[in-house]
Amino acid sequence: MAAAVLVALVSILSAQPTRAADSSRVADEWDLVHQMNGARRAAGLRPLAVVDDVRDVARGWSDQMARDNALSHNPTGFQQLRARHPDAGLAGENVGFGPSPDVLHRAFMNSPHHRANILGDFDHVGIGATRTAATMWATVDFIRVRHSLPFLTRVPLRSAPLPSDAIAAAVATSRRLGEHSADAVVIGADDLHGDVLAGAPLAAAHHGPVLLTPADAMPVGVLAEAVRVARAGATAYVLGSTTAVSPAVEQQLFAAGLLPIRIAGSDRYATAALIALHLTAAPTEVVVASADSLEDVALGGAAAGERGDPLLLVSSAGVPSATATYLALNPAARRVVVGDRRAVPDAVANAVGSSERLAGADASETSAIVAARFETDATRVVLTTPARASDAFIASSEIAVEHDALLTVGAHVGDGLYAYASDHLATWTTAEALAPAGAFSDETLVWLLS
Repeated sequence: MAAAVLVALVSILSAQPTRAADSSRVADEWDLVHQMNGARRAAGLRPLAVVDDVRDVARGWSDQMARDNALSHNPTGFQQLRARHPDAGLAGENVGFGPSPDVLHRAFMNSPHHRANILGDFDHVGIGATRTAATMWATVDFIRVRHSLPFLTRVPLRSAPLPSDAIAAAVATSRRLGEHSADAVVIGADDLHGDVLAGAPLAAAHHGPVLLTPADAMPVGVLAEAVRVARAGATAYVLGSTTAVSPAVEQQLFAAGLLPIRIAGSDRYATAALIALHLTAAPTEVVVASADSLEDVALGGAAAGERGDPLLLVSSAGVPSATATYLALNPAARRVVVGDRRAVPDAVANAVGSSERLAGADASETSAIVAARFETDATRVVLTTPARASDAFIASSEIAVEHDALLTVGAHVGDGLYAYASDHLATWTTAEALAPAGAFSDETLVWLLS
């Protein structure tokens, strides 16, 4: 292991305001991690991933400094790190004390040696913070291993990939809702491009799921889930014509003790307008998205469903008559367009009387913009990928019911997505990845969840 950089930080206490006395060491540590990674991001560097056993070493030394009330380097720190990671090629340590993580980070960055460590050729880190009264004692241990290690994130991540089959995925999503918790369920065809597109707000309004079925008959497992999640005698809204979902499905639902009600327009745009009529007689806001962009429909449906607003559909070619009629009947409702100008050209947005467009440079940034607009107090964040927009769509009603933030995450974490995540790290308590294993890189997860 290369020679370690040993530098100490002194005289950084100032008259800056202190954090609340009951702040936990965990919050202090993650605040410092995030600020260091922010500096690395600004410098074009990869983030540092937090490793549990490296953090243990750092915590042990911070506790010792606090007991001694003296700042010093850990004389056996690098031996401890080497014992845990014998293949580590480089190690460094910053130690310091101060009133808060932000003051300490600024002091580190103003010290050339400490700054060199923070922006150095490291890939993993452990931070230990210990408080005595208003003083935080901190140890930062850096290592370089050049391969992936199991790492921690501030927001715990649970992998919850959905089955690739849309029908099974909808059942799996519904099962996240409590037994007999729904006042209604929504049933749509499994092609994901027809009348079911605007179903998420209707399902969310009744605290229920959108379940999918082939046209001819409902599979036994889907019917069983509808009965499980819905209260006895609840409504089952069937979306689309008898060609999309046959009368046999209605008969199955009725025989199982649910009350089927069909909502069917002449096309998916008309069905969306009819669904809107079932939601509210006088909306204050409507969400508009292109029926040809499943990603935008998923984002718009989750956002609209969380607030009880309708989702209306347009196309890139224009505003269908059913959509125009509904809007004309509700002139006071604000129109919020979700999607960029390729999906919803300016002419179409102007035709619906758009009050606001929510769109970014890509799907990821759009998801962050939508979440920032609608999901300001979410405690769970759900991650999906652009490659499987169907996952986001299938989960959108459950996400709306649970008031979650829905993010579409690509290979690159852009500044807009990073900024949104940074603003909400302290309020998110859990994260769920509705994506196949390996869909998100370690770097992506560190940027978003640490």
